[in-house]
Amino acid sequence: MNIHEAAALTRLSKRTLHHYDEIGLVRPKRQDGNEYRDYTEDDLNRLEQIMLYREMGFSLAEIRDLLMTKTEDQMAMMEKHHAVLVAKRARMDRILKLIENKMNGEKTMDFKAFDMKEIEHAKEAYGAEAEARWGQTDAYRESQKRTSRYTEKDWEKISAEAGEIDRAFFALKDLPPDDEKRLELAEAWRQHICKYYYNCTYEILNGLGMMYVADERFTENIDKAGKGTAKAKSDSIKVLCEQKINND
Repeated sequence: MNIHEAAALTRLSKRTLHHYDEIGLVRPKRQDGNEYRDYTEDDLNRLEQIMLYREMGFSLAEIRDLLMTKTEDQMAMMEKHHAVLVAKRARMDRILKLIENKMNGEKTMDFKAFDMKEIEHAKEAYGAEAEARWGQTDAYRESQKRTSRYTEKDWEKISAEAGEIDRAFFALKDLPPDDEKRLELAEAWRQHICKYYYNCTYEILNGLGMMYVADERFTENIDKAGKGTAKAKSDSIKVLCEQKINND
């Protein structure tokens, strides 16, 4: 199947297919004697997987890593992300019901419809899984094991501590990345991950720090503490890890 046929079948633009080829997501074979792409059934199956992951909100970088992992690891990540989507749908259903009740003349107030706790808890679990995903398999499994036992109060405590660290980063964002206070915060973040999720080595932390600015979803979440928090956090993590790794 040539690229025109593949684009028509998948509803993807040829430009998108070219991009997927360039970044190594789907690399169809070239026909002998020319540069025409030839999409096989395996290529189309891979495209379907990519489109599914995109609909679920995964970035292309995450998808590339997911496609390289074992099927069971992919399923674990999808389960966590599925929980986020289900929580969002449940919240939207509550809000729609509230609107319908108001349209029917009901006067009763219902602030529970706007509750974000289920979504935030699901996001916390997904975030921990995703961070471990870019570290090592043992860390991923340890994170999955620990987070499955956490109660609502546990998540509230964990979220509060994480938010406190991010707000502190925002307060110090105008200081140099190697400022001692900012490096202490970077170490505090590593200890936070070790305490609640998995053993976060400096090598893993370094990768996470890069992801905080490379993945817009992580940037957006961290920047809830204030614009520029993610970059400040990432920059100081980089300095801390370089110091620790080089000294070792």
